[in-house]
Amino acid sequence: YAKILCNTFNKDIAYLIKAYAQLGTSYMDIEYYEQAQEHLLNAFKLNDNLTEENSINMKEYQIQILINLSRCYLENDKINPALQISERSLKMNQSIFGKDHISNCNIYSVIAKANSKLGNYSVAIEYLKEIHALFSMNPENKQSEMMARLYMEMADNYDKWNMINDSIDYYSKAY
Repeated sequence: YAKILCNTFNKDIAYLIKAYAQLGTSYMDIEYYEQAQEHLLNAFKLNDNLTEENSINMKEYQIQILINLSRCYLENDKINPALQISERSLKMNQSIFGKDHISNCNIYSVIAKANSKLGNYSVAIEYLKEIHALFSMNPENKQSEMMARLYMEMADNYDKWNMINDSIDYYSKAY
């Protein structure tokens, strides 16, 4: 339908980009990562070919596409491409919102998981600490489920890194 709108009725290409991205996200939701990756790549390529004249909204959308694409790569054990894409999306996101914006947390999370899979636990923990710092800026987050999950992930990385006391400390914070 989106292709018809764009090709036949000369509608904005954003319809097609969003259709591919939403289809990719839907495939991610049901854990069909190969299909998700295919649709997200199509959305990325179309959006990447847009000129600089396009709105900041499409740049923000491109960041979301990249984050989801890196998650797909991570789920398919393509860790290095996941890291490269995440680093690109982090640079883009920080150029728009700054280094202390909460939206960086999604990207930090992917980078932390990728580094954990590579056995770079100290690097993973540093990114998780960045998430913690950003979450802590909002008092509502201190007792949230997100913070508990973050503590669990930090504890898991400390455990894998054989830093048992730190692991126990973060497990206890999670509860």
